[in-house]
Amino acid sequence: MIAVVVSAMGEDSDGALESSEEWKSGIVSFQSAVNTVRDVLTTLSRQTYLSHALHHQRDADALNSATEQLRGAFDMLKVRGYIELSALSARIHATEPVAALHTLDEQAAAIELPEPQSSSTLPPAPQLIFGRETETAAVVEAVCDQSGGNVAILGGPGMGKTTVALTALHHPTVAARFLRRRHFIACDSIDTKSGVLIAICGSLGFATSDQNTARRHLLAVFRQHLTLLVLDNFETVWEAGTDRLAAEEVLGLLSGICGLSLIVTARGSERPQGAMWHQPLLRPLGPLSDTSAKQIFTAIADVDDRTPYFADLLHDLDNIPLAITLLASQAQSEPLDDLFLRWTQLKTASLTRASGQDRLNSVEASIKLSLESPRMTAEVDATTVLSLLSVLPLGTTRHDFDIWASHLPNADRAISAVLQNALAYRTQDERIRVLSPIREFILLHHPPQDNAIHPLYAHYFGVAQAEEGALYPTPAVIAAVSTELENFSYVIRYALRTGAETSAALQAAVWFIQLVYNGGLGTSYDTLLPMALSVARSDGLHLRAAQLLTMWATISAQSSRGPLPIDLLNDAIALYKAANDVEGLVQAMCLSARYLPAPEAVEVCSEAYRLALERDTELRYYVQLALAQPYVRAGMMLEARACCDNVISAAQSWGPQGRRVIADAMHTLSMTDLEGNDFASGVATLRDLILVAQETRHAQLLVIARMKLGSILLDQGMRVDAIGYFEAALSTAEELGNDLHAITAWRHLATAHLLGNDDSRAMHALDMATQLLARYEDSESVMPGKIEVIIAHTKLLLWKGEVDDARVALHAALSLDIDNKRFLHGRARSITANLLYNLGEVEHEATRLGHARSCFLVSALLYRQGYERTSALKSLADFAWTADDDDAAEALLGAVMLPLLRCGFRPHLARVLLLLAQIASRQGDMRLARYRAQNALQMYESVDVPRARKKAAAFLESLEVCRT
Repeated sequence: MIAVVVSAMGEDSDGALESSEEWKSGIVSFQSAVNTVRDVLTTLSRQTYLSHALHHQRDADALNSATEQLRGAFDMLKVRGYIELSALSARIHATEPVAALHTLDEQAAAIELPEPQSSSTLPPAPQLIFGRETETAAVVEAVCDQSGGNVAILGGPGMGKTTVALTALHHPTVAARFLRRRHFIACDSIDTKSGVLIAICGSLGFATSDQNTARRHLLAVFRQHLTLLVLDNFETVWEAGTDRLAAEEVLGLLSGICGLSLIVTARGSERPQGAMWHQPLLRPLGPLSDTSAKQIFTAIADVDDRTPYFADLLHDLDNIPLAITLLASQAQSEPLDDLFLRWTQLKTASLTRASGQDRLNSVEASIKLSLESPRMTAEVDATTVLSLLSVLPLGTTRHDFDIWASHLPNADRAISAVLQNALAYRTQDERIRVLSPIREFILLHHPPQDNAIHPLYAHYFGVAQAEEGALYPTPAVIAAVSTELENFSYVIRYALRTGAETSAALQAAVWFIQLVYNGGLGTSYDTLLPMALSVARSDGLHLRAAQLLTMWATISAQSSRGPLPIDLLNDAIALYKAANDVEGLVQAMCLSARYLPAPEAVEVCSEAYRLALERDTELRYYVQLALAQPYVRAGMMLEARACCDNVISAAQSWGPQGRRVIADAMHTLSMTDLEGNDFASGVATLRDLILVAQETRHAQLLVIARMKLGSILLDQGMRVDAIGYFEAALSTAEELGNDLHAITAWRHLATAHLLGNDDSRAMHALDMATQLLARYEDSESVMPGKIEVIIAHTKLLLWKGEVDDARVALHAALSLDIDNKRFLHGRARSITANLLYNLGEVEHEATRLGHARSCFLVSALLYRQGYERTSALKSLADFAWTADDDDAAEALLGAVMLPLLRCGFRPHLARVLLLLAQIASRQGDMRLARYRAQNALQMYESVDVPRARKKAAAFLESLEVCRT
């Protein structure tokens, strides 16, 4: 080697230039030595453990020999490099400097550096990825752009940034373009003191500790071929103290290399500067869609998405990919009910896999990385703002944030830091929201301090304080609160759980529960109500406890859940009396009257009215409205109408709140007309009531009114219109979460579809009602719903001709204990009458006329006792249908014809005419029989009941045959 050096240094400059072939030869020799080492290592890696043990000395010698050969070749290459540089330096100082520079450029261009390591060292492609097709396609399109493209994949903890990068890196289009020149650099393993460039060089197989050397090497390597470089978790070097600018300079250097494309993943929503990012910019990754979340979970865990707790788990995980993946992995060996229980107890601590110490195997570890980033820790109030946002499941608007965070001096910078780190994100409706797993982690490990959260409590509880005392919420209040329901509920529950500002929290709880129930805004009070009642009782706040008991009784009567309403009301009445709260006492008394016989109910409401008069407030009109209901049950229609008229007259001057009171009065008024002597007026009032209930968002009443009007229209033969009202009632009931109303609506739909000979839709309606009933382990608690399902089932059986099965089902229903205290008084009687009426139809179809007669007669009597006039009318008509005395039957049918005509019950009137035609036929008056049958057929043809129309046509045809 010394001889080579002396010989080369003694040559003149021209000789030095001619020695470039030697330089190239040195490159070839070095490459050959590298290949030799690679071959030796490959051979050793393929040996078995036994072969290693037997020939370890031979293998060590071979490896040492190859190493020495490589070291010698590299040293020779360095010497030849020094010689070349010396020769070129001499030329530069000679008389032809420009020519020498050209020569240097030519020789530099002629040098072909060996390609860096191949793509075989890349991390494998993700096997399961759903819901990121759009983002992956955007990344692929950007890096495969003709001029090369740079993409930053941003997002919060656990959003799958690395997954998208690796999916794009292994995409067929990318692989075909860049071949083996695809490189993946994990920046979280880089020693920030050494620098990014040195780390990149090291990962490409070129070891150096000099920044300038690394820079020159990367420029030379990346310029020669199309190359794709992934810098994963770039924030770890970008946020490392004073290295932020240095990291951005590296991006600037790399993005300026022609032919090099970059994929940079970084935690947060802020793109590093320095690079020219491909347009349009890729939005930070957000939560997955519900469909994609289900696909990931079921693909990993192989569970049915209809399994109990499946939907609850995905909802609580907020569709964060990492959280779903970790929990689905556990679901491979554990049932979902156990996982859900552990999640409710441990929250994010349950979202781990293996050791759970790194960001890929622990949601908590991933969240901590974002929380401890320099961008977060640099802002004093950032964690405080994040903790306050975590109390709001729906997030907040910027306007509201400025109100309840105004006491924080650095609130603006703090919220920016939270957003930059993607610990919160902006929703499509411009709310700032924290995802559920992050919220749970923050509230457990960094809960808001009392002084920090007080303004937020004041913001939400202040609404309750301003509205307390109103009997009904106004539409404006309902509309304003409807977008914040989950926030209100959680803030109140958080205050009750932490024991902060309990009095204000309970006041807000009472107001909120009343608002949600009366406004038809769902069932977000389910967990709040018992929790608030427990706190009120333990703190000795008897008035609040009484108010909560009253609300619970009202809700329990509608949903068939919880304690018996009358027991709750009795407890409330005792507490109101002890607290000397007349207003609450009056309301509880009026509610309790619904569970008493009509005479007793009138007495209780009259006593409540006297108490209300002493207060001289609008409360007396509330009592009058309540008094009208037992008047209707007692058949005192004039008194009931007088109460309703008084309430409507007074409420006209109450503004928007009065419209809701008017709706309640209209409902009772319609009942007095429908069960009195003005059926047409009752129907008109119902139609007006539906409009007012929609206007005032009186959802509970809206469901009842729609189903009542639908039932009337079905009796009048307007089947299609009736279905429209039943479907609208069903939709509102589902929004309310009222399963009993939903089951009733499905039962009505099944009946309506059967009348139209549409058995497939009828079976679907029955299946839906059955599924709702199956939600209740104790079906006794939903007895009305259970009976509705039985009635729908028997109608379908009867339509199929399976009479015996229908009879068995109805007898089983009649044997149930339907004298349940949960029902409003008289409800059990009405249910029994309905069952007997349907059993009468079954017995008539089986030609068991005596049994059918008894069923129709008893049902008519029960309906009449409850002043259900129209139902009694139908039972009497069918009773005549089964009579064994034609003269008595004809007299009874003649008596019900006019009331049926006034009600517009054309299908029932047509059946009466057909029955009268059959009587005339049996009596030998064929002309009268044909006349009546023709009228019956004409009436059937005016309504949408094809099966009954077909029977009438067949009977008329039989009469014509007899005639000929």
